[in-house]
Amino acid sequence: MTQSKNFELTQKRKSQILRAAYTIIAERGYENITVQDIANHAGFSKGIIYYYFSSKEDVMVSLFDSILRVIDRNFASTIQNHPEPREQMERVLRMSFDLVHKHKEFYHVIMVFWSQVTQKTLMSELNVTLFKRYRRELAKIIERGVDRGVFRAKFDVNMLASQIIAVVGGTSIQYIFDPEAFDFSKVVDASVSYIMKFLSP
Repeated sequence: MTQSKNFELTQKRKSQILRAAYTIIAERGYENITVQDIANHAGFSKGIIYYYFSSKEDVMVSLFDSILRVIDRNFASTIQNHPEPREQMERVLRMSFDLVHKHKEFYHVIMVFWSQVTQKTLMSELNVTLFKRYRRELAKIIERGVDRGVFRAKFDVNMLASQIIAVVGGTSIQYIFDPEAFDFSKVVDASVSYIMKFLSP
């Protein structure tokens, strides 16, 4: 097998394993599964899993990294397709809320990562990375809006980015635990409206 073909096979196998891990972790959590469970779901032997990953935690770390890349791509696509800061902010907010409303399994996996923070230092570091990236991207949009005069300038950009994440995250967690507690679409519309009004000069 040529080097390029070997690389393609490796990427394909890793992708298949991570998709299986994603599905099963969303359904059952992290502590309740084994490498054998991941192998069964992927349709591989346990030996194949260990050929590409050193442990269940290694699978978890790789899955987290792939999720970060997806988030980065979504941010980049939103910003590229919508050049005005106000539209960028609204699109990013709605995209973030949509993760829990339209892709619940995605948020379930994220919550599994959160649950590992107190038990695994590496998981804590990865979660810190996730929130840093989120704050950074929001801060960039806010700064562009301030520079163009469409957002007001009298606030700490990083603190505001943290507050926006708190609104999105808090609403999403409530919805995950009790989807009947409120009309999700109305709360999203109201939250986006409040944030956009606060940003306006």
